[in-house]
Amino acid sequence: MAGELGRTLLGRTGNPTRFPTAGAFAQYAGTAPIEIASADRARHRLSRRGDRQLNAALHTVAITQIRMPGTRGHAYYQAKLTEGKTPREAQRCLMGATESGNA
Repeated sequence: MAGELGRTLLGRTGNPTRFPTAGAFAQYAGTAPIEIASADRARHRLSRRGDRQLNAALHTVAITQIRMPGTRGHAYYQAKLTEGKTPREAQRCLMGATESGNA
C-alpha cells in the first residue's frame, strides 16, 4: 500500500517547485479551507475542487497518522482536539499540515 500511495503522491504532484507557496499546493490538492459563514459563526470546510486522487492520497496519510500513536501526526491531531477543534476540523488541519510537511 505504501508504494502505491507514494507513487500517487509523486505522480499527481509532479515537480513540486511549480507551486510557489504551500497555499498554491493546497488549492491544487483540494485541501485549502473555504470559509463558510452563517449568522455569527464562521466555519471552514475543504474545497471540492482540486485533484481528487491527490486529495484521497493525502486523506489516507492523515487517517494513518491519526491511528498510529507516537507519530508526529497523531500528536498534532491530539493537540488540535485539545484546542477545542472537532475531530473533523482536527483532521482537516492535519491534512493541511501533512501537505506542507509540518506533521
